Amino acid sequence: MNVIESLPNNHYQSMIDEKMPSDVTYWINKFNQLWNRSDQLFSLLRSPDDYYKQPIKLRLPLLFYLGHLPCFSWVQFRHLNGINDIIDNTYDGLFVRGVDPDVQTGVVEHNHSSRFSTDIKDEENYWRSFTVQSVIEYKEKVREQILHILMNGNLDLNNLHTLNVLNVATEHEMLHQETLMYLFVQLPIESLRMDIIIEIDLRQTSVISSLPENRWVTLPEGQTSLGKPYNDQPSTFSFGWDNEFPRESCHVPSFQIQSHPVRNGDFLQFILDDGYSTSDWWDESVFEWIKASDIHHPMTWTRKDNSYRVNFVLQRDIPLDFVLDHPVLLSQVEAKAFCRWLSKKTGETIDLPTESEWIYAMWDWSECIHDSLMSSDCNVNFRHLHTIPVKSTTANQLQWQGSAFEWTSSVFRPFSGYRGPLPTYLEYSADFFDNRHFVLLGGSYVTDSTLIRRSFRNWYQDTYQYVFATFRCVKHINHTDNPLTES
Repeated sequence: MNVIESLPNNHYQSMIDEKMPSDVTYWINKFNQLWNRSDQLFSLLRSPDDYYKQPIKLRLPLLFYLGHLPCFSWVQFRHLNGINDIIDNTYDGLFVRGVDPDVQTGVVEHNHSSRFSTDIKDEENYWRSFTVQSVIEYKEKVREQILHILMNGNLDLNNLHTLNVLNVATEHEMLHQETLMYLFVQLPIESLRMDIIIEIDLRQTSVISSLPENRWVTLPEGQTSLGKPYNDQPSTFSFGWDNEFPRESCHVPSFQIQSHPVRNGDFLQFILDDGYSTSDWWDESVFEWIKASDIHHPMTWTRKDNSYRVNFVLQRDIPLDFVLDHPVLLSQVEAKAFCRWLSKKTGETIDLPTESEWIYAMWDWSECIHDSLMSSDCNVNFRHLHTIPVKSTTANQLQWQGSAFEWTSSVFRPFSGYRGPLPTYLEYSADFFDNRHFVLLGGSYVTDSTLIRRSFRNWYQDTYQYVFATFRCVKHINHTDNPLTES
């Protein structure tokens, strides 16, 4: 059983007419399930005051996201024919779009719908002009309108535009359920209710004395493909975000890849070897930022009583010795620094995989993702609110079990033949084709399993430390950069 169950909301479920077509019922149930999960997540906040907290200063206070989820869905539904209702003159505009400021400067370069400040006190004071109850009431009005449209709007569910609207709305909710957990981890534990969810299973109650070897798996050269082909036929419709199209073929030279992600215990050795204070492992500007920001370890770690501790959503101050075999969660620049450090120690050229190498290894050469998704212990879809130990592998075997997205070295950019953005969400990818965001693949313990598909691409700035992301290393064998996937 998952810690957060995605179950129908009984209040909305009662509105379904048994005579409704099955495809309409499917979408009503899907929205109900996602709304129920969102409500469960927000119910973890202890008091109304906690909605005004800004646990990550590069993001808006939590109240914004309470309003953003329904607001964005309503924006999507207003793209359907004949729907132009205003739910709330203020909130329909205020909650449309969040922020992604430059990590190092705090400057927001893309359009956003509300004011934003990295001054946490200033931001809190502004948002207190909107009550939590008023935003909850707004959310309920939006949901009722959406259900009314689904039940009475005579939607053509064989129409590509309609299908895209429904999928954009639901997958957007999934994406924000994950990023909400990035925020919750940074909250003080006093802000969270511990009586809602009992989450005590870390599968480890004693110190880890040793770590199995992270084996290198050699992959032969071969062909792979990124993305998925455009398909304009409703009968074979398969949703994807604009950056997932079209399919792009590329050649992958032979390389070696680690059998599983780098673990906390592996990364600890980098730290103990003065990794954060050695400029050789970092780009110059990044190293200056690391020093100025006083960063000495991954963001979910703390140092207490001369020892490292790890924080999860509802579990804090876990001795690192208990989770040495869990995947380390960190930014791309921290992962790259580890690779450079390991290269120096081994005398080999070690790097992050490119997008094409990761897809080739994890989806083409191996069926580890497919097999894991079929197993009972795959750590995705809110099965746990923490990472789990990395399994050891046999020779020439790759392992994947969720827990965290994985960084690649590839810049987030459109594939060759890209037609442009989705008409109902023009900015989704376009604002981030900026050579400053990098591709992550796979999924974390709070990624909805719908999103764990071969073509799905996540992306973040390389210095963003809050994403639930890990990495595995590669060694290149007579490697020549593929122009489509070079870092």
